[in-house]
Amino acid sequence: MWRMWFAVWWLSGIAVWALEAELRLSPGPAGVDIAQVSSDLMLLPAAEKVLPGQLVYVYVALQGEAPPAGTARWEGRLQRLAADGAAAVLPAAEFRAAAGGGMLQPAPDCRSLQLLGVYTVPAGSTPGTVITLQATVREVTPEGVDEEPAEVWTSRPAALTVEALPPVSRQPEGAAAPDNRFAMSFYYLMPEPGALISLYFDFLRTFPTAGAPDDRKIVVLSWFYQAFKLNPQLWPALVDAVLEESGQTARDVTTALLLQLEAPPEILAPLGDFARFYGDRWEAGYFETAQVIAPMQLDFLWTEFTVTGRCRPIEKIAGALALMEDGMSPEAFAALEQPTPEDRRKLVRYLIASAAEWSLGRQAAQHELVRRYCGRLAADETVPEPVRKKLRRILATVETPKE
Repeated sequence: MWRMWFAVWWLSGIAVWALEAELRLSPGPAGVDIAQVSSDLMLLPAAEKVLPGQLVYVYVALQGEAPPAGTARWEGRLQRLAADGAAAVLPAAEFRAAAGGGMLQPAPDCRSLQLLGVYTVPAGSTPGTVITLQATVREVTPEGVDEEPAEVWTSRPAALTVEALPPVSRQPEGAAAPDNRFAMSFYYLMPEPGALISLYFDFLRTFPTAGAPDDRKIVVLSWFYQAFKLNPQLWPALVDAVLEESGQTARDVTTALLLQLEAPPEILAPLGDFARFYGDRWEAGYFETAQVIAPMQLDFLWTEFTVTGRCRPIEKIAGALALMEDGMSPEAFAALEQPTPEDRRKLVRYLIASAAEWSLGRQAAQHELVRRYCGRLAADETVPEPVRKKLRRILATVETPKE
C-alpha cells in the first residue's frame, strides 16, 4: 500500500498551470435554455510543437445550462484552417471522432470538458509546417440538423508547429540520473515528444540489471508506455537507440514495452528475442485498466492522465470510490477474531477506495484539470450519488498551491 502511495506522490507536481484562454460566445438560439455558452478548444497534450505522426486529443469545453432532455444537442467538429483563413474538413486519416460522433452536451453548473476526437499529425509533414486547427459547435435536433442554418460557435484557433525529431542525448557514464518528475507530472501541459527517448534512457539507467524491479520502477515504466503509445512515430528511433546500447537490460525492457504497445513485427524484428524476463511477467494489456481491482492500477491510471490529460482515467479512479460502500475498514477488520476470505476482499476494496480518494485530493490540489474533471463528474447525475458526494467533499477541502 505504501509503495503505491509513494508512486502516486512521485507523479504529483508542485504548481498549477493555466489551461487555455476562455472564449466567450453569444447566447444560445431562441428557445434553447442556455444563458451563456462558452466554447474553448483544448489540445492534450497541450501541444504547440508536434512531431509527424503524433497523436493529439482534442477537447471542447462547454459551459452553460443544459437544454431540456430530448430537445437539442450540440455537435462539435474539427477543421483545419489554410493560410488565407479558409476552413477545410479533416480527412478520416487525420481525425477520428470520439464515441458519439462528436455529439456534445453542456453540463449544468460546471465546466464540461468533452473529448471531440483524436487528431493525428500527418506522417509526411515537413518540419516547420504550421497546422492550425479550429473547432465549431452547432445545435442539432434529436432528428438531425435543422433545415434552417444552425447558429455556430467557433473556438479560438490552435496552431501546431511540426518539428524534426532531435538526436538522442545520453548522460555520461556514471552520471547521476536527472530529476524529471516535474516534466513527467505535467507532460500533458508541456509535452516534448522529441525528448522522450532521451528521458527514457535516463530512466533505464536506474533499472536493476538483475532481479525484478520494484513497484516504483514499474509505475514509471507505465508512464513511458502511455507516452510512447501517444507517439508511435518514435518507435523506430527508439529501437535504433536501444540497439546502440550494450546493456541487455535496455533491450529486454524495451522489447517487453513494445510488445505491450503491440508494435508491428517490422518494429520488433531488429531486437530479436530479448524479452526473456519481462515478457513472461507482463501479460497482454498489463498497463491498461478497464476497472480498478488492484492498488497499482490507480498508479497506472495517474500515469495515463499525466501523459494525456484525458478525463477517462479520472473517471475510473473516481469510480473506485464506490468500492468503499462494500468495503471494510482496517479497524473493523482488526476487530474480527477469524476473518474470512470475503472479509479480506472487503478490506482490500476499502483500501483501494481510500487510496483513490486520497490521490484525487492530492492531484486535484496540483492540477487544475483534475479539479475540472472532478467538478464535471460531481454534477453528472449518471454517476452514483455516493461517488458524487465524495467528489464534492474532495473539491470542498482541496487546498491549491499559492502563486
